[in-house]
Amino acid sequence: MGSLPTHHREEQWRDVGMVPPEGSHHTRVYRGQEPKSLTHLEFIGDVPWSPRAEYVASSLAQALRIKLREVIREEESGTYGVRVSARLTPFPHNQARLRVSFGADPSRIDDLVEEVQTRLDSVALYGLPEIYLEKVKETQRRAFETSRKKNGFWLEKMTRSLRYGLPLDEVLRLPEMIESLTMDEMVQLAHRLIREDHLLRVTLYPEEMENQP
Repeated sequence: MGSLPTHHREEQWRDVGMVPPEGSHHTRVYRGQEPKSLTHLEFIGDVPWSPRAEYVASSLAQALRIKLREVIREEESGTYGVRVSARLTPFPHNQARLRVSFGADPSRIDDLVEEVQTRLDSVALYGLPEIYLEKVKETQRRAFETSRKKNGFWLEKMTRSLRYGLPLDEVLRLPEMIESLTMDEMVQLAHRLIREDHLLRVTLYPEEMENQP
């Protein structure tokens, strides 16, 4: 590695003008023979970036993952798993994205999406019981204790520090952030993000369903 040439140049990103469409959109794709559907929901909002906001968004996604898994896998028996993630970025401008995706039987996918949206709306208005907050915190505590012993964890944190101009010791504040996290913070973020007028949905259906009424 030491013999590799370096150019000592500074790279600059540029805004290429890509922005998500406004409003609510549902794109239906009819492909494949397997009797299975996949759907992806993405809520997009304008949320100012900060280390705290980024952490709250990640925690909200964890709590929603637990709740939605209970709803559509265990209560509705509709799918084997639900993927939920959240991302905040200040580049090229402040933007937050909350993503929910899962697979299910084509005949049930739309009903399950409706159920998911109902539960998401409820979280945005009323939050979740405190037990979900405690589950998220406990998961984060264990993850921090395990991850901090690995080189990859520190490499990722140093990269993040350089990208966002944060102090290198910012990662050491994570235990404090975990303990101070509240359900109110997550509800406030959910209220800003979970809006059907800022929703992109893409659903894959089997090809044979394209011409069905």
